[in-house]
Amino acid sequence: MLLPEKALTLFGRDAFGFDVSGSDFDVFGPDFDVSGPDVMTPQGNGTVSIPAGEETLMSRIADLDSGRAIREHEFRAAVGCYASGLTVVAALDEMGNPAGLTCQSFSSLSLEPPLILVCIGRRSSSWARIEPTGRFGVSILAEEQQEICAAIGRSGGDKFGSIDWHASADGAVHIEGALATINCRISTIHDGGDHLVVIGEVMGLTVRDAGAPLLYFRGNFGTGAS
Repeated sequence: MLLPEKALTLFGRDAFGFDVSGSDFDVFGPDFDVSGPDVMTPQGNGTVSIPAGEETLMSRIADLDSGRAIREHEFRAAVGCYASGLTVVAALDEMGNPAGLTCQSFSSLSLEPPLILVCIGRRSSSWARIEPTGRFGVSILAEEQQEICAAIGRSGGDKFGSIDWHASADGAVHIEGALATINCRISTIHDGGDHLVVIGEVMGLTVRDAGAPLLYFRGNFGTGAS
């Protein structure tokens, strides 16, 4: 069941750390078949052969692309149609205090080696405390952890004061009762516009036996099947 829109007004869409615009959708994977007579093919000199009669069409498309402007609210509305889980990304900072943020843009990336990615807003003050440590934890939240999600998503204050959490031996912070927790070492960080695409090497994990996930869809909380 989805919660009403007012469920999110307590913490503010732009301030509380929900990273809703990550680029996790992998369109061209290794199994994408681009063979066939209608595909542009490289020539021996490295140029691309364009089928006769299509140059004008491609020029028109290029002209359309050059004048296209995507409004932020329209983009948010579109990507908000993709339901996803919610996570907490957290670690002990260099002073030994917990720092964390709520993050929607989380994805598995590779099985060999085991890698995950998270997309973090460049303005996140919590990530500024986490990054220098070189590691972080990801807690995949359960449906009953909406208040935890809200608390960690707020800016400033003692986010962890009313939350049960524990730190791993290497300083990753995990939320008690999460569906799963993952220990990560920062592998690489890539530019992603107003976000950072952080690749984490998985160093350890735990999985809860049962439970339903906390979801986020069109600006509302929701729950999934257990």
